[in-house]
Amino acid sequence: MVKAQDQLVIILCKLERIFPPAFFDIRIHLVLHLLEEAILGGPVYMRWMYPFERYLKRLKDYVRNAAKPEGSISEGYVVDEALTFCSRYFDDIETRFNRPNRNDDGIHRTRRLFVFESQCKPMGKQSQVYVEKNVQDRAEFYILNNSPEIETFLNQHKQELQLRACLNPNEAHRNEFADWFFEKIYAMNRVHAPEVTHELLSLSSKSNIVVSSYPACIVNGVRFVTHARDVRLKTQNSGVSVPGTENEIFYGQLQEILEFSYLNDFSVVLFKSTTCRRYKGNGARGSGTNSDDKYRRYRRNPETQEWPGLVPLWKTFHTNKKGEWVNEAAAQDYELQSQTQEAASLGAEVDEHAVTRKVLGERRSHEKGVGRKLKGFSGSTSSTAGSRASCAPGSSSSGPTYEEFAAMQAQFATVQAES
Repeated sequence: MVKAQDQLVIILCKLERIFPPAFFDIRIHLVLHLLEEAILGGPVYMRWMYPFERYLKRLKDYVRNAAKPEGSISEGYVVDEALTFCSRYFDDIETRFNRPNRNDDGIHRTRRLFVFESQCKPMGKQSQVYVEKNVQDRAEFYILNNSPEIETFLNQHKQELQLRACLNPNEAHRNEFADWFFEKIYAMNRVHAPEVTHELLSLSSKSNIVVSSYPACIVNGVRFVTHARDVRLKTQNSGVSVPGTENEIFYGQLQEILEFSYLNDFSVVLFKSTTCRRYKGNGARGSGTNSDDKYRRYRRNPETQEWPGLVPLWKTFHTNKKGEWVNEAAAQDYELQSQTQEAASLGAEVDEHAVTRKVLGERRSHEKGVGRKLKGFSGSTSSTAGSRASCAPGSSSSGPTYEEFAAMQAQFATVQAES
């Protein structure tokens, strides 16, 4: 724990080079003190007072006569103990000991197919939704592809595609398997094959184009809520996660809960979520989706094993998916950084961190009315527009020249080494 406390300070200092100052609020600073509390006090569950505070609130609710609060609490406690004792012997009455779970699914029907066995308990108002043909085809193939009972038919169709020498067998498998499976099962049903059951016959048939949509549902004792319902609430419960095949976890938000109906009163519930972000098994953010494009670009070069520079990183975190700047100030800062870096490359070698500090300013040693100044210098090197413009080639002589900036950089490195 002590080692983690020392490393945490270094990690936060490294984060200051990437994220803006507004990111480091009181919640980020609280992480430093949580480790100290754990070292001094031990596990939190051995010393917190929440159970006692909750029980005191329960005793205060027993008060009916404000003139005699102690007597009201005693009488209410005795009544509660008596009712609790008697409720243990009532089997035909719902009590706290035999009441169903809050997230109970209800009666589970026995199914032979895995996709029909996973039933859920819908909640909220039901609405009928017409799905497009391509969405329905993708949903039906997803259901068929995740049915382990028909894996033999899946492999048989793949073998037929290999014999046909298709250019793209995977795409052909996705587009043609549903129709091929329908003809295969109905051909077996005409000769009364014993393998064809009512569930298998319903699965091979197309689902209804009209699907049922719900704002919430309960599956296996877990309640799922759509994002549209969470918009009106302070507590958010629309997050979903799906484990991957390479020890990563995909996270997203639940958008719709759709129930696809089949023949013989069979149905399958599917979740429609946003583009998930991928995280590796150790908690690090992965590179699986477009939503993590900024973090994906902030990784080591696989060939040179080098991290991207600060100037390209500035552009990455201040542009959207289309490559547009978030605002004009960000574009001006990037242009000044590029010009300063080009000027530094003409002379002596200058650290890229120093170039960024000069253009964007130093987060420490902030003086009111002056701006952020480089630590260890008495001259004005604030991050205002005037001082930023003085770094560019061909600027006025009001700001430091490149030779002065190189000397400042050397002095800054000396001050940092001494500190």
